[in-house]
Amino acid sequence: SPQARSHGRARPPPALLDRNWQICGIHYHVERVVRERRLHGKRQLLVKWRGYPESDNSWEPVEQLQADCPKAVAIWDEKQRQLRK
Repeated sequence: SPQARSHGRARPPPALLDRNWQICGIHYHVERVVRERRLHGKRQLLVKWRGYPESDNSWEPVEQLQADCPKAVAIWDEKQRQLRK
């Protein structure tokens, strides 16, 4: 929403996310997973947030995404399996 952007918060800081990807009463929706990486042995997924530009994509722990948005993770994992065939 324009109001959310006026506060300078383009994306949700991971530490402040709850199970509904909500902060300050604003909901964030995962549009898709863009990339994957391992950081300190932990799997992270780069999330494209619906309604926000690619520059606001953020890396999120896969465990958090599996709990909150399992469909996005399942779609990503299936796409990766298809690419490996």
